[in-house]
Amino acid sequence: MNILSIDFDWIMQPTIEAYNNLCHGNSPLGPKEIWEQIEMTMPGFEAHCDLNRFTDLYFTLKEVIKNLTKDDCYVGLAHDELYKFMKMLDAKKYNIYNIDHHHDLGYHITDESLDEQSISLANWAAKAHFDLNMYKYTWIHNPNSYMPEKIPEKLKYTHTTDLRILDEIKFDKVFICASWEWVPLKYQNLFAILTSLVDNK
Repeated sequence: MNILSIDFDWIMQPTIEAYNNLCHGNSPLGPKEIWEQIEMTMPGFEAHCDLNRFTDLYFTLKEVIKNLTKDDCYVGLAHDELYKFMKMLDAKKYNIYNIDHHHDLGYHITDESLDEQSISLANWAAKAHFDLNMYKYTWIHNPNSYMPEKIPEKLKYTHTTDLRILDEIKFDKVFICASWEWVPLKYQNLFAILTSLVDNK
């Protein structure tokens, strides 16, 4: 089963690394409080997105879903919801193509430590590989994304910055997440425009 996964934080490429370490997906704070904290820590800083990247994302999604139904598409708030979506689908094998600023393969993990970890925004892809028959993981990232370090050798993946690799792939499902911890709430309208492609199916 081929799944296209889209993390909306991909459009934040111009500024995301300036505040990335201040965002914590597992924080007890909500996105609004996280962004208030960022503003207090970095007074005068303004996070902005790349509208060209948003446009590319929009037309990529439009092309991918033209032969899919609304039921083939899942819209969520957090990326670890994809793990639950995959578990529900219960396919024999998954090929995941993930458009995302982050690799989501975990940080400084071993086979043993991964077994002990619960699903999180940072490790859902690694957990899916070991738990849910994720056969292939292709990460479409930003030029300034950090590459995985110290991950188990079994975690085979490919990576690129080129969306065109998706052109020849027939997708079965699509997953889109907002990731408001990394995307300012002022961009909710852009997320609504993107997901309207699904809503209007």
